[in-house]
Amino acid sequence: MLAHDLSWADALNLQFVAPLFISILAVLTTYWSVQLFNRSIRIGLFLDFSKRYNSLEMRDAMTALAGLYVGAPDRSSFAETWYRAFLAQDATARQLDSHRRFINRYYSDLVRLFRFKTVNRKFIRMAGQQYALNVYFKVVHPMNESMFRQDLQISEFERDYNELRRVLRPFGNGRITGE
Repeated sequence: MLAHDLSWADALNLQFVAPLFISILAVLTTYWSVQLFNRSIRIGLFLDFSKRYNSLEMRDAMTALAGLYVGAPDRSSFAETWYRAFLAQDATARQLDSHRRFINRYYSDLVRLFRFKTVNRKFIRMAGQQYALNVYFKVVHPMNESMFRQDLQISEFERDYNELRRVLRPFGNGRITGE
């Protein structure tokens, strides 16, 4: 069909259909590119969290804090005992505090990314459902409570803890090795 064979209605139809089709295609292409971009960000975040989790510092922190918990004569008051030693400037208690902060930071960062909808539930489960989660629930959280009981910052720790409890179940049987 030649251009001079088109009727007035056909020309009008082409005039509106072609731009509409191109607009729909542009919207879909933009949507797909945004989805791919977000996915690449989540992949990068997951690799960063995996690197943090598999670091020697995380291993040392888990080992030291699990040892504190398992070796405590009274597990119900181990955090209070640690905090008293921390206030007395005990070097071991100071080292345990740096381990507490490392594991706490890992899970706080993870839950805040989830809270701000940067990552989804699947991501937080993949990055957080590990042995260190049991150490966080049984050791780090009681240490946080002991340290910040009178401080207003406890609300942030409590909110992170409650959010993690809501999203993640304890890893494996929920126990710490040696318990």
